[in-house]
Amino acid sequence: MAQNVRKGFTLLESSVVLVLLGSMLLISMYQFPSRQQQITNEKMFWEQFNVLWHQSIYQASSKHEAWWVMFDQATGNQPAKVSFIRAKPWHKSEDIRITLPVPKTIDYKRTTATRGRIAISPTGHPRPSKTIFVSTLKKETITITTLMGWGAYHTTVTKK
Repeated sequence: MAQNVRKGFTLLESSVVLVLLGSMLLISMYQFPSRQQQITNEKMFWEQFNVLWHQSIYQASSKHEAWWVMFDQATGNQPAKVSFIRAKPWHKSEDIRITLPVPKTIDYKRTTATRGRIAISPTGHPRPSKTIFVSTLKKETITITTLMGWGAYHTTVTKK
């Protein structure tokens, strides 16, 4: 009597494996942002930083108000952030604070000269300073050097 021996998987076994693989793929897609999404987040951060920087310089010079740019490092479950602050000591209710969250792929390195903040005088001139960020995604060091003279700043990108 000859037995029929089939090589391969049954339809049920194949379906179970496909369902398990699909579930794992779906979970990993929602749990981990894609590299392209992280690159887009970094790009949007730098564009927003540039816009807020120029708005702060303009506001300081046109309205003769001092502004601060504060760099806060990540602590615990709080992400790092950059805050643009117009502080009026005599009118606390008129203070403006615009907070820009820093993407998780960018690390802020505090420099001793700035102590995590840059002052923008009422004439629109920032205090000369140097601020360093490190992109873990692109393996770059981004150095922002502020200069005297109508809010000019220079950005240097160094590959690791």
